[in-house]
Amino acid sequence: SNTASYIGFANNDIVTVEVSNAATCVAIFNPITIIVNALPTGSLTLAENSGTDPDDGEICTGANVIFTATPGFTLYNFKVNGATVQYNASNIYTSSTWTTGDVVSVEVTNASNCVATLNNRIITVFAYDVVQPITGPGEVCVNSAIILADATGSGTWSSAQPAIATINASGVVTGVSAGTATISYTVVNANGCSTIVTKVITVNALPVVNAIAGPSAVCVSSTIQLSNPTSGGTWGTGNAAIATVDGAGLVTGVSNGSVTITYSVINNTNCTTIVSKNITVNALPLVAAITGDIDICVNGTTALSSTTPGGVWSSASGSIATVNASTGVVTGVAAGTVTISYKVTDGANCSTTVTADVLVNALPVPTLSGPNPICPLSTGTYTTEAGQSAYVWTVTGGTVVPVTGGGGSNDDFVSIVWNATGPYAVFVNYTNPLTGCQGATSVTVANGPGSSPTISGPTVVCEGSTGNIYSTQAGNLNYSWTITGGTIDLGVGTDNVSVTWTSPGARSISVNYSLVGGCNAATPTVYNVTVNPLPVAFNVTGGGAYCSGGSGAPIGLSGSQNGVSYQLYNGASTVGTPVTGTGSAISFGNQTANGTYTVTASNTSTLCSNSMTGSVMVTINPLPAVFNVTGGGAYCSGGTGVVIDLSGSESGINYQLYNGAS
Repeated sequence: SNTASYIGFANNDIVTVEVSNAATCVAIFNPITIIVNALPTGSLTLAENSGTDPDDGEICTGANVIFTATPGFTLYNFKVNGATVQYNASNIYTSSTWTTGDVVSVEVTNASNCVATLNNRIITVFAYDVVQPITGPGEVCVNSAIILADATGSGTWSSAQPAIATINASGVVTGVSAGTATISYTVVNANGCSTIVTKVITVNALPVVNAIAGPSAVCVSSTIQLSNPTSGGTWGTGNAAIATVDGAGLVTGVSNGSVTITYSVINNTNCTTIVSKNITVNALPLVAAITGDIDICVNGTTALSSTTPGGVWSSASGSIATVNASTGVVTGVAAGTVTISYKVTDGANCSTTVTADVLVNALPVPTLSGPNPICPLSTGTYTTEAGQSAYVWTVTGGTVVPVTGGGGSNDDFVSIVWNATGPYAVFVNYTNPLTGCQGATSVTVANGPGSSPTISGPTVVCEGSTGNIYSTQAGNLNYSWTITGGTIDLGVGTDNVSVTWTSPGARSISVNYSLVGGCNAATPTVYNVTVNPLPVAFNVTGGGAYCSGGSGAPIGLSGSQNGVSYQLYNGASTVGTPVTGTGSAISFGNQTANGTYTVTASNTSTLCSNSMTGSVMVTINPLPAVFNVTGGGAYCSGGTGVVIDLSGSESGINYQLYNGAS
């Protein structure tokens, strides 16, 4: 025969065949090396925390069991009682639905497509005992007891809030403090399965009232605050002509004398407790009125006084005027009216306060108008407020025009020829004739002549944006541009530039130039620009291949930002509607179309957008070809059965024979 079979091969065995023809000539055909792949080996373990011992396979009804097979194989076929329950690449199977005697096994396939079944694990399921409800009262008072019972014997009593109520082994509940406590009765059967029933017990407080706390004396027209930590009480006075008390325990002195203040508490059993406190009401001292000048300037002073000695001076607003606490000397701080008080306190600590309103007049604020900046040898006229007195003018870097140039003590203007070397400045001060207050010096022409550049262009841009045009006045000389957070790409030395903004945040661009006449601005003009950051680039995840007719392949993003929307693209085409960021990873769901998928993020507030990192592909794999199942039929009892075949097959495909669901 030209066919032979043998099952005892070892790895790397070499098979040859020696053939003879009709003329008895002998030849040896080419050798074949046999590669023998090892069967997979490993173990199946289980993990559970139910019943008397963990991980022994003996559990209570509904307990979760985790089965773990040796990792590293390509496929795991978990079976319960021989029926497949999970068939994929995961080496872990979890379930909480079990019946006593269930046999769990796993069939593993290694990279060589060799299949072996690991050890079996058997599950034993124990039922919970039925426990009767707790009987007995539902309320108890602090320091009192009630008895609870349960018709199911051999249980254990416990309290979830022992600071509110305790319970002993006999079911005796003792109230500890007001509140509610959950009482539990736990029955554990021989298999370690626990059944718990509960009852909520209300613990009611006793009508215990603490002593009244607070001062024992009050002045006429003053108040003291009494209190009691026992809530829900009612305050009362023994003589309202001497002192009153409101619902919050605030006592107000009415006239000199002694009075009893009471506090009454009624609890939920209508019990009342009254506690009391004696209060002395002291008379007020007599204080003479304040005298002195009550009209001053900012930074000026006035001395106030009262003929009643021993008092303390104070100001209602130190931002307007301060006062020396012992001498009564008031100093103006800012314009406005302030109340100055003089308080005298007697030996009973009762006080009388008299007041006077002091007017603090504002210092005049001289202003100057006139040419600024200037060019050398120009003449400028500068004016300040009219109708004032004692004008004082000071000029540096120039000369006052003789005769008609003003600049005297009665002049509200000055004309100056800027004919000296800088710096250039003009100062003015004067006195307000109505208040007698003198102002601070005002100055203009701070330093040097110049122009005043202006800038136009976008004020809000996105990080990385290019071609942003900024312009200033045309027709001048020596344009000088500077920038923070970006680069100037085009137009350096001209009246407009093209900018790329490279760094997010509060940025700026500035410019200065020379007029044709030669004057420059004292400082460049700064134009503030807000550069909004691009959305953070997260990784595009998912994709892969799926079988034709399947639900597709999931595509997601490894992270996201709040306030940012994310659009999925297949090539250049959008897929679905944008997904709003959550601050964590997001999903675009399963995608069924072939192609390369990318994601673009857009900030919904700034409209800045950014492409997310990477792309994923979705590929559709065809289903295996369909062939006919052949064979089958009847055979006699005790026979060897019948043959079942498949009319065809494909390379690389595994075919599993089933009898019903098995």
